Amino acid sequence: MVTNITPLFILGLLLLGVSIWELLRSGQKILKIGWRGWVNIFLTLGAKNRQPVDVSHLLIPPPAADQKNIEELKSLGFRRLGEAEVKSPFRPPLHVWVFAHVENRIQAEAAGRRVGFSTYFQEKTLVVTDFPNGEHIEDRNYQSHTIVTSISDAYHYHLQQIEKFSRKCGPPHPVQTMNDYLRWEVVGRKNYAMRKLSRWITSNLVRLVAFVYGCLVLILTPIFFEPPDFPLIAKLGFLSSQEILIYSMILLASPAILATRYFSRWTASQTHKDSRLLRKAAVRIK
Repeated sequence: MVTNITPLFILGLLLLGVSIWELLRSGQKILKIGWRGWVNIFLTLGAKNRQPVDVSHLLIPPPAADQKNIEELKSLGFRRLGEAEVKSPFRPPLHVWVFAHVENRIQAEAAGRRVGFSTYFQEKTLVVTDFPNGEHIEDRNYQSHTIVTSISDAYHYHLQQIEKFSRKCGPPHPVQTMNDYLRWEVVGRKNYAMRKLSRWITSNLVRLVAFVYGCLVLILTPIFFEPPDFPLIAKLGFLSSQEILIYSMILLASPAILATRYFSRWTASQTHKDSRLLRKAAVRIK
């Protein structure tokens, strides 16, 4: 029972409220609170085995945001191949608008306000450039970079990567029809879908662990808390036992809050390093 409400006690309650809110906010992203988390993990693990279906005959109109991106692709010399549909459990089908630059052997996908440029070499070598979000991955046969400035910058950056890979892998495979797209899309999914989604899986696991740890701290600390026997604190009356409890909970819960926040920032900085390095070096992409 609180016997003396002080400014430190009120401040501690406010900080504790903020801590609980941050934990709940990070927790709902992964859990919602439970079902969606498992559904998302299930969807991720099955991504490599899902095969897109050609639905070009349906002439599905793109949303306004995708239409804007499509117009920019056309201005860069891309032509429509068709539309593809990917079905996933528990979710509506995902529709992808597929384009190709026949001369440069690049396929482009527009979906969910994102544009992804892909080029295939040899049997399994794949080069990807995404806009405005994606990954930064550099493996022996797989590269996925992200450009955040514009679709045009992402396209011209992708051309640079094609030139680099052509020197060691030979010319890329042509993509001229939807059958070409479907064939290489399956190759890419089987070989690199889990690699592409690895950051997403790791982020969710970090949030999950942090959320569980934070909940345990907030639940168990009041149960097992014993006021420390510090003569100086007792003599000065600097902190009451209630205030010590509140600040102990905040201190113990802070790693969970900081872990999710700074891990997200760190992964974002790694993902966008291509654009950042280009700006730092003042290199023109075009």
